[in-house]
Amino acid sequence: MLRGIPQHGTALGNPAAKVTVVEYVDPQCPICKAFANDVFPRLVQDDVRPGKVRYEYRTLHFLDDRYPGLTDSQRGAQFLNAAGFQDRMFDVTALLYANQGQEGSGYMTPAYLGALAAAVPGLDPGRVARDAAGEKAQGLVATADRLALRDRVEGTPTVLVGPTGGTLAPVDAGADALEVGPYASAIDAALQAAG
Repeated sequence: MLRGIPQHGTALGNPAAKVTVVEYVDPQCPICKAFANDVFPRLVQDDVRPGKVRYEYRTLHFLDDRYPGLTDSQRGAQFLNAAGFQDRMFDVTALLYANQGQEGSGYMTPAYLGALAAAVPGLDPGRVARDAAGEKAQGLVATADRLALRDRVEGTPTVLVGPTGGTLAPVDAGADALEVGPYASAIDAALQAAG
């Protein structure tokens, strides 16, 4: 699905695309996994691959608050950002969701994450493990937290669409949150507005 599409850190697709989609994700969120399976591939095929849309992940750790003592979401968020330092964030995220464990079970161990990293061609597992524990990866998660407050994100996944470099607006998908329609409509409207 991702082959041949450029990745740059937390972004997928043409950096000069007229429209940007931002998705706030939590690595252990089961609804994010469903979105990754049911919606994301269509958006990639229809909008990202042709160069019309730049797609960005912002990693959150909402679910850690439900499970005191566990930091699966935080650990996973830092790991995904660290994979982005090698331009493989979207590959690792797809693999993580394909092998997602039970929410709150403590499954997102260093061994689990290391196995994911080892399965992604071109990714240096040792480097991603070191980078995930570093300040830069932690800083990206903290930045996503701040942006989520600004964007009034109340859960994951939350998707925003708008002109690249401009103001993005949340997509109100309601009961159709796991259908491609609301997101495709928002993207089409943003593309028309961008000319």
